[in-house]
Amino acid sequence: MLLETLLWHWPDTAIKIGVTIVVAIVCRWLVGVSIHRIVSASQVRAHARAQLLATRAGRLLDRTGALGPERQLERAKTLGGLLRSIANVIIFVVAALTVFSAINLPLAPVLASAGIGGVAIGFGAQSLVKDLLSGIFMVAEDQYGVGDKITVGDVTGVVEEVSLRITRLRDGNGTIWYLRNGEIVRLANLSQGWSIASVDIPVAYAEDVGRVIGILRDALPPLKADDILDAPEVLGVQSIVGQTTFIRAQVRSNPGSEAALQRLMLETAKAALDAAGVHGGV
Repeated sequence: MLLETLLWHWPDTAIKIGVTIVVAIVCRWLVGVSIHRIVSASQVRAHARAQLLATRAGRLLDRTGALGPERQLERAKTLGGLLRSIANVIIFVVAALTVFSAINLPLAPVLASAGIGGVAIGFGAQSLVKDLLSGIFMVAEDQYGVGDKITVGDVTGVVEEVSLRITRLRDGNGTIWYLRNGEIVRLANLSQGWSIASVDIPVAYAEDVGRVIGILRDALPPLKADDILDAPEVLGVQSIVGQTTFIRAQVRSNPGSEAALQRLMLETAKAALDAAGVHGGV
């Protein structure tokens, strides 16, 4: 009834309302298309980088952290959804205020009511707002992504899903953990950049330390593996416990490869020390 009255008595007002609605629809469509194109472009780049990773040069670049196709794609999708939601809210609010202004509806009471309602909702949903804001910053800053291994408190696992409200982890036992983003105060990302694989090799206290270190420095640096970034180093004596001397060796590697490289270094060190007649610790 109100719409018919407006169309009959105020044709100019009806035209303004119609134009506002059409402009809002067109803006929403343009924003959606733009975001879709951005995400699609990210998919193309991610696919190209995935193909590059299949080459040796690509793997070398990946060691620097410059490449991350899956991570980049997931981050682009999340940011795309976030931008789409924000744009829809802004367009709806601007269109609604324009329509209210066109029909000469006093905006002051409406805005005051909206402000009071917003304060009430804010007090009732503080934790939700905190989770959403934390999720926005986590995604924007790329603190972690799907596939990363992270430690939050006493939980260590692989990230399976990142949303604006929660992060889902799966630990080494297969247990799924749901972490609210607003409750994540400090975390360690074990998958970004590079990591250090280190081992302490035990030898008998009576052995000549200089000779043992020389044997290890001849045996470990030639090790070759796709995940090794630099040649292994033998640092020297790490500790002495009873009749055992522990010699520390380490290598800089790709994240997630520490356990395999530790086993490789221990196996190589044992073979070299056995061949040289060096006795292990007690």
